[in-house]
Amino acid sequence: MTIGLPNLWPHWRDQWLVYEDDDLLVVDKPAKMASQPLEDREIDDLVTRLTAWRAPRDGEPPPYLALLHPADREASGLLLVSKRKAVNRHLGEQLERGVARRYLVGTSSPETWGKQAGGDRHRGGKTGHKQAPRPGRRAPKAATGMTHEVVAQHGDRALVALDWDARSQPVRPALASLGAPVAGDVAASGPTATRLMLHVQQLTITQPTIGEPLSLRAPPPPDFEQWLADAPENLWRDSREIDRRLQEAIDRRYQVAQRGDTDALRLVNGAGDGLPGMTLDRYGDYFVVALSEPAALEHRESILDAAARLGARGCYVVVRPKHASVVVDTRKDDLAPGGAVRGTDAPPIVVVQEAGLPYEVRLGDGLSTGIFLDQRGGRAQVRELSGGARVLNLFAYHGAFTVAAIAGGADRTVTVDSSGVALQRAERNLALSGCDRSRHKLARSAAQPWLERHAAGPKSERFDLCILDPPSFSTTKRSTFRAARDYPKLAAAALRCLAPGGLLLACTNHRGIVRAKFRRQLADGARRANREVLEMHDLPDPIDFPPALGSECHLKSILVKVV
Repeated sequence: MTIGLPNLWPHWRDQWLVYEDDDLLVVDKPAKMASQPLEDREIDDLVTRLTAWRAPRDGEPPPYLALLHPADREASGLLLVSKRKAVNRHLGEQLERGVARRYLVGTSSPETWGKQAGGDRHRGGKTGHKQAPRPGRRAPKAATGMTHEVVAQHGDRALVALDWDARSQPVRPALASLGAPVAGDVAASGPTATRLMLHVQQLTITQPTIGEPLSLRAPPPPDFEQWLADAPENLWRDSREIDRRLQEAIDRRYQVAQRGDTDALRLVNGAGDGLPGMTLDRYGDYFVVALSEPAALEHRESILDAAARLGARGCYVVVRPKHASVVVDTRKDDLAPGGAVRGTDAPPIVVVQEAGLPYEVRLGDGLSTGIFLDQRGGRAQVRELSGGARVLNLFAYHGAFTVAAIAGGADRTVTVDSSGVALQRAERNLALSGCDRSRHKLARSAAQPWLERHAAGPKSERFDLCILDPPSFSTTKRSTFRAARDYPKLAAAALRCLAPGGLLLACTNHRGIVRAKFRRQLADGARRANREVLEMHDLPDPIDFPPALGSECHLKSILVKVV
C-alpha cells in the first residue's frame, strides 16, 4: 500500500495500544521514544503523541493522561497511563509495593554471567554470587526475587526472560552489576546491538475500580530474534523488515514534521536507524536515497521499492564514497542519476522550507543538493543570535546560514565561498529572502586567504558572529585543506576577524575529530589568535542524524565566545 506524505507521521499507531478501560491505558512503547516531554529538547515523546491522538475523540479540554512510572527511553514495552486522577493513588501504591513484570533481555550467555562483575557463575534460575570481591570493591548483589529463564540461545548470545518486581532498582544496572549487561548498553559494555535489547513483555496489576487482576503482554519486537541470529545481511532480503525499519525511523522524526514549517529533513540515517549503508532524505515531495555499503548496494532495487512505497512523488538515488577525500565524477549516472529512479522527475529547482524559510535545492545535480540538512539546528542558532549583528559566513556553499542570519535580523552579512557556481546559487537564495542586497555581500575566495587579507586591512570591519563550517577535505588551485591538520590555523584566522565579545560557530563533520579533540583544536586556534575564550558551548546533535549505538554524532558544532 502506498502512503501519502501527509500520512507519514500519524500521532499514534494502533499497535502501540495494548489495553484500555475507563481508568487506564496500557501501551507498548517503541524503543528510542521518550516516555514524557523533556524540557528544551527537540525530541519525540509518548505522552505528547498519545494526547494528540485522543484529543479529537475526547474534545476540549485536552484529555487527562498521566504516566505512572518512568521508562527507559532506549527500551521498549509495557507502560501504565492513568486516565483519571482518582485512580492514581491506588495504582501508585501497587507500583510502590512492586508490580510483577517479565522482561525480555538480550544478553550474553548465562554461562558467562558474573565473570565481568568478578562473581561466580549462575547455576540455576536464581541469580547469585559467591566469589569474594576484589580488594576495594563490594561483591555484586543479586536483586531479591529476580529469576531468569533462557528463552533461546545462539553461540554467546541469549534471550532471557527475567521476572522481577523491580521496585527498588532499575533493571539495567541490576543486570550490569551481575556481569550480565543488556546488549546495546554501551555504558555497561554490553554486547553489541543496534538498540537496547530490553523489553517489558508482561505486566500484572490489579484493576483499580473492580479489583480484579489484569495481566497484559506485549509481543517481542522482531529486533530480538534478529539480534540473536546475528545475521545482518538478512535485513535487505525481507521487504517487510525494510518497511518496518523505515516506519520506525520515520516515527522518530515526528516532532520536526509536526511543526508544519519544515519539509526538508533526514528520514533514515544508516546504522543509527538500523539500516546500515542507507540514508533517506526528504525534500518537499521528493526523496533522495544514498547508498554506501556493499550489502545495501546489492539490494538497491528492494531499497528503492521500499522508499517509493512511502508515497514520494519521485525518488532519486546516489552512491556515496566511503571517504570524503575520494574524488568521484558526480556526473556518472551510476553514482548520481540525473532523474528520478522511481516516480516522476522533480523540477530542475525545488524550493523547500526549513523553519518557514525557503531554500532552493537541485535533486538531479550530483551528490549534493544545495543544503546540508544536518545543520538545521545550527541555522536555528544563527537565526537566534543575528539580531543587529554583523555576520560572516565562510565556506558558505549556497548561503543557507546567511539566509538564517538575515531572517534573524542581521544588520550586514558577508558570504564567502571559492566556487562561483555556489555563490550564484547563494545569490538566488538571498533573493528568496527578500533582503536588501546592498547590506549583504558575496565574496568569491578561499576562506583562509580572505580572512588573512581582511584581518590585515587597517580599517577592516570586525564581525559579531562568524560561521565556520569547512569540509573535512578540500582543494583549491593553491592549497589543500585537511580538517584534522589545518582547523586550528583556520579558526585562528576567523577569530582575528571577530569583534570583542564576538561568537564563532565552529563545525566539523570529520568523523576522526571527536568532540574533545575539536575543543582542543579551537582552544589552540584561540591561542594562536591571542584571543581569550570566555566559553565554549556544544550545540545539540541533530535528532534526525542519530549515530550508530555507542558512536559519536558525525557533526560537532561548538559556539565559542571570545574577548
